[in-house]
Amino acid sequence: MKRLQQIAGNIESAVNTILGNNLVHWIKADATPVTNMDIAIQAAIIRIIREHYPNDNIISEEEGGYHISAGEQYSWVIDPIDGTANFIEQKKEFGISVGLMEDNRFVEALLVFPALQEKYYAAAGAGIVLNGQPFRPAPPDMSQIAKEVILCSKTMHSLTPFFSTEGYNTTCYRCATYSLLMLLKGRAVMYHTINTRLYDVGPMSFIVSEAGIKSFDSNRRALAFSVSEDVIPFFLSTVYEQLPEKIYEIMMMPTV
Repeated sequence: MKRLQQIAGNIESAVNTILGNNLVHWIKADATPVTNMDIAIQAAIIRIIREHYPNDNIISEEEGGYHISAGEQYSWVIDPIDGTANFIEQKKEFGISVGLMEDNRFVEALLVFPALQEKYYAAAGAGIVLNGQPFRPAPPDMSQIAKEVILCSKTMHSLTPFFSTEGYNTTCYRCATYSLLMLLKGRAVMYHTINTRLYDVGPMSFIVSEAGIKSFDSNRRALAFSVSEDVIPFFLSTVYEQLPEKIYEIMMMPTV
């Protein structure tokens, strides 16, 4: 049994217990929302990891979540609740994200979407498991999704006019993991964000990569992750085999 697979049940149990508590939320110093459940879920996942793999690196979103030693082989990447604003508003677009990297390469990931009652697990080269059963994505129906583009809140206002002139529809879910899930389910053709973090996009982009959905940087190269707290300036994931030239031109335009 693989490392994350071994503790996935413990993580899911802890998450389900915590989500049954009363919700308290506030605004952090960076003006983003956080809840008592973000903090509790992060603490619970870190505790489970420490019990089984005490020397591994840990990178997570909330305060107190960084434990990085350059010489360690394995690194855990945690977003206790991605889409916290949606969670506070009782919307469905949020998820709990845990990934495992070996050196600078993702090898396992677990994504739990409580409002959808769906949990996805993937290990490198082993495909995707949905709720304990093999998940085999159907080929995307391009006639239905070819004009659906998901943007982040930082680019929605500035990029929508450009996409509109090219005949695309845009939407924003305020949740990277849910946005990538829409690609996996064949409901959108691409997801683009800027100035994101490893814990926001890393684990779920690994899962969609197991379905053949690729992620790129601003130079059109396959996105190379690293064990770091650094900002990822450009992220694009798409079902297109080759993204049209015009789309990259639009993506690279300055945002306001």
